[in-house]
Amino acid sequence: MAEDCDPAVLHARVCVLEADNKRHDSEIGQLWGDVSTLKACAASLPEMKDDVSQIRIAVDQFKDWMTREEGVRTGKQAIWATYREPILRLIYFLASLVVLGIYEIWQHLAGTV
Repeated sequence: MAEDCDPAVLHARVCVLEADNKRHDSEIGQLWGDVSTLKACAASLPEMKDDVSQIRIAVDQFKDWMTREEGVRTGKQAIWATYREPILRLIYFLASLVVLGIYEIWQHLAGTV
């Protein structure tokens, strides 16, 4: 029991307790820093929620626009595929009428008719 009261032993124990106390103080200070960071993040969460909801709305609008544009493009392709042959035949017919008309005018002016 005399060893417990030895000044060297007591001094060593006090040094260990002081070191533990300093370590715990630094850990507590670090925790308080983390808590204040979390408080700052929590304070900005409502604004972030509004921003995320606005982004979601913008993405939904863009998706709807893309769907409409795809539908219009598909519709135009379907219309062109359906009416391509008749339109081309009409163009060829009109072109042949123009060529034939020019030929007849040329013959008339040349006096062969």
